[in-house]
Amino acid sequence: MTFNDARLALLSIGYYKNRGAVKPIFVGQQGQLNPHSIQNLIEKYKGDLEDFSPHSLGHTFCKNLIDAGVGLEMVAALAGHESLETTKRYCEPSPEDLALAVALISQED
Repeated sequence: MTFNDARLALLSIGYYKNRGAVKPIFVGQQGQLNPHSIQNLIEKYKGDLEDFSPHSLGHTFCKNLIDAGVGLEMVAALAGHESLETTKRYCEPSPEDLALAVALISQED
């Protein structure tokens, strides 16, 4: 699943109609879904995506914010982390990130 796939999925459930509001995104017949219910839904519909989980969604959310230049303190607040150390674990650079960083200084003008 790509970021665009996730964005399209949120659009399809009408998430952006409530942008800025303090409303739950996932609502079932009896109200807001709890984390266990969301985990069950992900397991039911993830298909052949082996590494797809609420944890991977959180990791991707934090990593995308960091890659977009958002400060670690703001990422921690958005993710609900009390410690910056927790947020740092979610945002460890991949081998590809490290290669891109080195490539930045090796490019000629």
